[in-house]
Amino acid sequence: MLLLIENEQGVDFLDPAVDGHLDISRINHYYLIDGQRILQYHANLDAPKMMKIVYREELGRYGLLVFLNVHGEHRSYNSSLIEYDGYPADTIRIQLNNSSDPYLNLGYSKVWINGEMQHHLTQPIVLVK
Repeated sequence: MLLLIENEQGVDFLDPAVDGHLDISRINHYYLIDGQRILQYHANLDAPKMMKIVYREELGRYGLLVFLNVHGEHRSYNSSLIEYDGYPADTIRIQLNNSSDPYLNLGYSKVWINGEMQHHLTQPIVLVK
């Protein structure tokens, strides 16, 4: 999932050229499992926090690429919490996709951010801080 983090004027908070921008060291990602916050950090991965900041040429801006927990043998939903240094956190809730349809291979079929359902699952989601 690609998140675009900006202010009310549309300034990209992930752009390193912006004063006070958010770099990956100022963002934490937690999987919420059975009422527990599990900080994501796996040193052996290219994206140890299960997210990374990427520049998207087609958008002309930076985005936060978040790798959600799409596994859950006994769950229908999973949630993540994204905490930003100096800004309100965001909660992402997904309905797990148990379909074998290759066109629905996102691992999830519905997304809510801060309780609001998202309708374009393959599009970047803009979050205003």
